[in-house]
Amino acid sequence: MDTSRMKFVSRGGTQLDIFSNALARRQSVSNPASNSASAQALGARVLEARNATAKKLSTFEGVFIPVFLSIWGVLAFLRLPWVVGQSGLVGTIGLFTLGYFLTGTTALSLSAISSNGQVGGGGPYYVISRCLGPEFGGSIGVLFYSGTVLGAVLNLLGFVEPLLASFGEEKGMLGKVLPEGVWWQLLYATCVGLLCVALCLVGSAVVGRLSVWLAIALLVSTFSAMGSLALRLPFGDPDSSVYFNGFNSVTLHANLFPHFTTDLGVQQSLRSVFSIVFPACTGILAGASMSGDLKTPSQSISKGTIRAMGFTYILYVVLALLIAGSIDRAVLRTDLNVLQDVSIVPALVAVGVAATCFFSALGSLLGAAKMLQAIIRDDLLPIPAKAREALSGGDEPVWAIFLTFGLIQAALFAVSDMNQIAPYVAMFSLLTFGVLNLACLLLRISGSPNFRPSFKTFSWRTAASGFAGCLVAMFVVDDIHAMYSCVLGGALFVVIHYSAPPKSWGDVTQSLIYHQVRKYLLRLDVRKDHVKFWRPQILVLVQDPRQDLLFIKFLNDMKKGGLFVLSHIIKGDFTTKLPDYKRQLPAWLRYIDIAHVKAFVQLTISQNERVGAQNLLLGGGLGGMKPNIIALGFLESNRRTPDSDEESLTGSHTGGAFTMYSRTSPAHNLAEQVEELNRDPLAADLPNSVDLDDGIAETDYVGIIEDALALDKAVAVARGFERLERGPEVRRKRMAQGRLTSYAVEEYKRFSIFLSNRFSQAFPDNVMFTSPNEASPLLPSNSSTTSSGSDSQTKEPPKPQYIDLWPMQLAQSGSGRGAYSFESYTMVLQLGTILHMVPHWRDSYKLRTVVFVEFEGDAEEERVRVAALLRGLRVDAEVHMVYLRPHTGPSSSPEYERICREISRNISPTDTSRRLSARLSSTRLSREYLSTFNVKDYDGDAESSRGVRSPPSRRQIPIFDSLPTRMQHIILNELLQHWSGHATTAVVLMTLPAPEPGTADNSERSTTYLQELDLLTKDLPPTLLVHGKGLTVTMEL
Repeated sequence: MDTSRMKFVSRGGTQLDIFSNALARRQSVSNPASNSASAQALGARVLEARNATAKKLSTFEGVFIPVFLSIWGVLAFLRLPWVVGQSGLVGTIGLFTLGYFLTGTTALSLSAISSNGQVGGGGPYYVISRCLGPEFGGSIGVLFYSGTVLGAVLNLLGFVEPLLASFGEEKGMLGKVLPEGVWWQLLYATCVGLLCVALCLVGSAVVGRLSVWLAIALLVSTFSAMGSLALRLPFGDPDSSVYFNGFNSVTLHANLFPHFTTDLGVQQSLRSVFSIVFPACTGILAGASMSGDLKTPSQSISKGTIRAMGFTYILYVVLALLIAGSIDRAVLRTDLNVLQDVSIVPALVAVGVAATCFFSALGSLLGAAKMLQAIIRDDLLPIPAKAREALSGGDEPVWAIFLTFGLIQAALFAVSDMNQIAPYVAMFSLLTFGVLNLACLLLRISGSPNFRPSFKTFSWRTAASGFAGCLVAMFVVDDIHAMYSCVLGGALFVVIHYSAPPKSWGDVTQSLIYHQVRKYLLRLDVRKDHVKFWRPQILVLVQDPRQDLLFIKFLNDMKKGGLFVLSHIIKGDFTTKLPDYKRQLPAWLRYIDIAHVKAFVQLTISQNERVGAQNLLLGGGLGGMKPNIIALGFLESNRRTPDSDEESLTGSHTGGAFTMYSRTSPAHNLAEQVEELNRDPLAADLPNSVDLDDGIAETDYVGIIEDALALDKAVAVARGFERLERGPEVRRKRMAQGRLTSYAVEEYKRFSIFLSNRFSQAFPDNVMFTSPNEASPLLPSNSSTTSSGSDSQTKEPPKPQYIDLWPMQLAQSGSGRGAYSFESYTMVLQLGTILHMVPHWRDSYKLRTVVFVEFEGDAEEERVRVAALLRGLRVDAEVHMVYLRPHTGPSSSPEYERICREISRNISPTDTSRRLSARLSSTRLSREYLSTFNVKDYDGDAESSRGVRSPPSRRQIPIFDSLPTRMQHIILNELLQHWSGHATTAVVLMTLPAPEPGTADNSERSTTYLQELDLLTKDLPPTLLVHGKGLTVTMEL
């Protein structure tokens, strides 16, 4: 970029103009061949935008006039005298002040939100949906749309009522012309509705100009009535029972305070009168509903709405004062047309009523249609695609106008009395007002730096008082209809939540969550951690998320509400791999959604796995929420760094760097692998086995374990989790009962695609997949498997019954037998117990603790001690004792048999290999160790009285503890296969022998350490090796 052109400017024009000109110049420079065409197109767009702006409405005709005509309506001419007669002048002014307070706080909130950015079409729906999200916006938008439709019905009936009162055949005051009756009323209302439709189809500009003339007619009618009340001389008409006293202090004093009577069989009160007054104050959103037709909606809505509210409030107070000072209370209670009766020109009052009703019906029809168009455009309602296209297309909502008119006609057929629909109009308006105040309140208290409206006359207190006031007013006005409205709004919320596609609008809830999380993270002090509140916080190193799916879901079950982070190392140069990082991050987030795990994602870029893991270990978590367990898959020998590039493509495995998985019918070449990946829904962006590097060095893998332990993190190494079954009996039972929806079945099929995406490698006999066409292992089988060449069905293998815990004590070289030696022991118990708390694990499997001792004579004593420990730790598990001497039963391992023969002769088997990991010990739990946990129900002195055997004699020399690591692992693997084999055990949790410090510095020593772990876990069910750091359990209250 030419730095000489980068300078500050002070010439005329706004920054937006400068930006637009610079953008146009950049586009023309980038494509010189199309400069002329681009300039012409840009000029046409600018001219079109200017013409469109010129056709839009100003603040006066677009906001002030609609709000004025909506508020100053039928109530001023037909209901205000009755209100004064019941509640008096003081009560009337108080009720209007309360109503205007509720609508005024809403107007302030609406002004603040609308002045914080560009407001699109849809009025209050647009504002609420963009602040609170599609669920709130859609549900409130549909309710407000329904209220606006009912408001149009209310105004059409209000138009017909004074029309017949003036020109009806039976009770017309000005002439007996028009026929009367229910069907005639419906006909007149339909004709007026059709006239409104015709005007709406012409356009919003015509409606805006017409509204000005209607406002003039209404003002003339209003001032005529006021002038008559103030200036006309007193008179009386006994025939019509109309008595006009003229404005005087005596009448004013008599009408000053409330005096409620029984009217229409109901004892009137402030509550009942307020339910009549408040709907007159609810027209403040008439201008906001025209937001799409305003030149500057962010400025016009606030100015026009507040000015119209102030003007109408003054008119209501003045008219109430003149009524109270000139007409007797008895006349006010009985004659609803008293203003027309005392007017010098009665026809002007009828014209005013007709004008306000006609415009309110017209504005309701157009505003509702535009709101419906905005809702349909946002694709929130489950309607057919053709209907959506018709209702949302075009600048003018033509089809939405017709649909709205159809709903109005249906309501006219259903009801003929305004009192039947007036409560719903008030409830829907109050609910909308309350949510608008809630949106402003949440925006303010969230502290978002981008919420800085140009309208400053508001605060969180005004929004909070408006929200609370609207809720209270709903139940004060009509508690039954308020409850119905809330239930309907909740039902719409649920429908939109489950039917509408996700929206990228951004809602205030995310800002609120961020605000609260930050506040409480600062309070989560790591210095106040206590073992009583320990929980697993797991960081798992994932290479291929498809292959690691079952392991990830297993860890998700075991986290117990703790932190869970899926981490991935992108190997390579930062600059080169940065595009991969940006591309993979959204795919990982989508992976979490599909897998239904509650996890965070943390990716890093590094030249090798160990440095990347160090970055993850040091940077993982935030504040007091930091991982305390590092989980990774076992590094199989054929996943370690190969010797050549050819081996990396043709070797027996190209799976994840930290895990090895199998398939029986592998893709035969790279092209087939790529084709298979293309069928995978997330293969385009997630890391896959084709893209992975040639492997991980053994020193790097062991180094990751050493680094985690050096940072006081527990380490968990997993092996064989491709064969994991997560509560199969529960899942099959639920599917058989039809409790899984088709969506869930599709999700399981998708998981099956992930799991079946295996690549060529040696395949064990008990692997879960048998062919690429096999049904998903996560779905129930509908047919029985029959053996070839036999008519009888093959018996189903026994189902695993146990979650086996093999806690082993560690005799770390150079360390005494303190609490440190038992940290892994208790952590195995803790993690197994947490896993068994998960319902589908608890319902499908039993928890069993397998305790290993060298001599059979020590078994009972150790069982008593372990049982006491389990009771003290509230671990509900069976205790099963396993011993080495005397040796029982033959084994398929000759080396195991040789070791056992030498041990039985008290001969320590010879092995020249160097010890590279912590020594596993069969040493029993000591009384001192139990005392550290305050095991109250353990009585060591009473062991002999219960028949517990004493420690072994001198002839029984303990040999296992001094054996080399390799021999210990051979023995334990044989015992594990025998007692915790595939037939009985679903998953094994046992102690991980940690590498001696410095093992990762030498390739040979790292290889030996991994070979020893391979001996320990070979041919076992899914196994999780755990090495603890720090205590995780306590018996303290």
